[in-house]
Parts: sequence; C-alpha cells; structure tokens
Amino acid sequence: MQSSERPLISVVIPTRERVETLRFTLRTVLDQQSDRLEIVVADNASSDGTREFVASVRDQRVRYVNSGKRLSMSANWELAVQHSRGDYIVIIGDDDAFMPGAIDRLIGDIGITRSDVYVWPKHTYVWPTSGRDAYVERLAATTSPGWLDLESLSRFVLRMGGWRYSLLPSMYHSLVSRRIPDAIRERHGRVYHTTEPDVFMMMGIPTFTTRAWDLGYFVTAHGRSPKSNGWVFTVNEAPVGQLRFLAEYGDYELHPTLYPGIPRLANLTADTLLRARDMFIEHYGSVEFGYDAMWAYICREAAVFKWQVGPWDVIRKRKEISRYHRLRLTRFAVYLALQTAAEGRARVLRRTMRSRKAPPDIAAFVRTIVPALASESE
Repeated sequence: MQSSERPLISVVIPTRERVETLRFTLRTVLDQQSDRLEIVVADNASSDGTREFVASVRDQRVRYVNSGKRLSMSANWELAVQHSRGDYIVIIGDDDAFMPGAIDRLIGDIGITRSDVYVWPKHTYVWPTSGRDAYVERLAATTSPGWLDLESLSRFVLRMGGWRYSLLPSMYHSLVSRRIPDAIRERHGRVYHTTEPDVFMMMGIPTFTTRAWDLGYFVTAHGRSPKSNGWVFTVNEAPVGQLRFLAEYGDYELHPTLYPGIPRLANLTADTLLRARDMFIEHYGSVEFGYDAMWAYICREAAVFKWQVGPWDVIRKRKEISRYHRLRLTRFAVYLALQTAAEGRARVLRRTMRSRKAPPDIAAFVRTIVPALASESE
C-alpha cells in the first residue's frame, strides 16, 4: 500500500510502558497478509523503549504516534483515532491479539455485508506473572452470523444499570465505520467525553446505526497483563495504579445523580452510561436509567474490583443515596438475586477455564492453542 492510498482498515494500538507485551501484539497484526490496512501505534509518552522498538519494525503499514506527554487513557485514544486514516477503525490493547488471517477474511466480509459495525466472539488470555503460568480465562464459542439489534440492547443496558454493557460494540475489539466517530466529533468537539472511552463508544454507536453484523468467527483475543487497567484494578493490592488513572482526569466530575459516598472507581461505568445518554438525548431521552439494578451490579463487581460496597452498605445508606436518585429496596433485592445467580454461573466457567494452561505470550496462544481448544469444544 502506498502512503498516499487510503487504507480500508486502521488497526489502532494505544500503548504505555508495555513494550514487553506490545512486541507480541504487533506481531499478530503484522502476520496479516493484506496491504489494505494501517497499524497506528499510539504511544502515551512511554520511556521503556517503545519508540525504538516500533522504529525497528520494517513494515510500511506501521505508523507511530507519540503524545509527547502523559495523557489520560481517553485523551490518548482520542489522539490515536485522530491519526487513523482507514474507512474502518478497530482498537486493540497492547496486550491483545489478532487471530491468524482474521483481517484478510474480514475484508472479504466487508465487501459482502457492507455494515457500519462488525462484531465477533472473543477469547480471553491471561499473561503469566511471577509464580503463575499463563492461562485461558475465557474460550468463546463461534456464533451464527447475523444482525445484532443495537437499539434494543443499548436501551436494555441503561434499564439494567450497566449490566451486560460489554455485549455492545465499541471500536475496542469491534470494527466501526469512521463516519461514526467523525460524526460524534463534529457534533460534540471530540470523540471521547468520559473516563471509560470504550464504554462511551458503546453507547454512542447505537445513535448512528441500529444494528451490527456479527461475523460469528474469531477476529481478536483479549489479553490481561500485569500492567493493564483490568489487572491493576482487580489484582494489584497497592492502589498506585488506580490513583494514577483517576489523577490523569484532573477535576473530572461524576454525573450529578450518582452517590459520591462510594469508591470513585465504582461509579465510573454508570457515569459514562449516564453522560452518553444525556449527550445523545435524541436516542435515549425516553429511557429510564436503572439505579436499583445499578446498585446490584456494583455489589456484584465489588468482589472483583475490591470495592468496599455490599448490599448492607446500600441499605444502611439508602437515605443518603436518595438525595441523588430514587432507590427502591424491593427492586434492588430482585436485581441482587439476579446478579448473584449470574455470578455463580460465571464463577464455574472461570474455574473450568483456569485449568487450561497457555503459552507464555499471546501470539503463540492465538497461533497454536486457540485452534486446538476450539476443536475440543466442537
């Protein structure tokens, strides 16, 4: 692909101080044969040799962007998307991966279905740490190709206080026509407006298209490594990473209807959903946000993210909470039972998957282990 030609797909990789996993992530993208893509590595002022590593990669599809100073995650994603040129954009983390040949196959499907948004099932790989081998956290199943109703799903997520938001497509591990982020930027000055850029886009996309095409096959795989937010927020006992994440957003204020008397991190997803609803009022204006369901979901997630928020805390503080939004304890109890049952099922699946050992890097995982495990599950 000549530099003057517009690529069909931009693979965007925001990164910061994770060259040790970025090496393998980038390898999985470079293994794609097509020249109809560009690879934008958006470096958030790393000092670990990231610049030098990317400079050593001899592939004309790779472009390097450096923020020049430390930015919040949302600001770095904004910079990355601005520097992309493709008709479609997909964002992956610097510890994630593409499946072998996935982009080449995806390009063929774009020409057939012509959707603005493409989604797919995703595996989850957990990188090794000192004293623990890598393992498979989630082995996804293939799905039947077809249309996903984004309008109904996004409204369901709001009514359920955020539960199942991850089923909505985002440019993160989804392929999205650039007309959508361009339209958001034109209307609101920039693409991302909250602390969780992936969740914000999940709620923004349905305001511009009512459906997405589910490819049914695997295109990318999630990775969880010791320096990722998902790891820091759930495993790292020291709050340094969490405090740094929050500090990078300066004086950012949470949505006024959220009760501030719980850990700030516990409110971030609901804040993003509420702010997106307010910004895209023409689409979500009639949808009531489920605060009762939100509290049940927060209580469930507390065990994962180490938040000190439990059902009895919600009950004891109900009068304080009611100053910000209505809390109906009967509904809260029903949603809590629902979340308890869902967590029980999820826990069984996690235990089953954790017994599956995996290679020490995600490139080897998608190249060898995933096809073998998929065959076992058929």
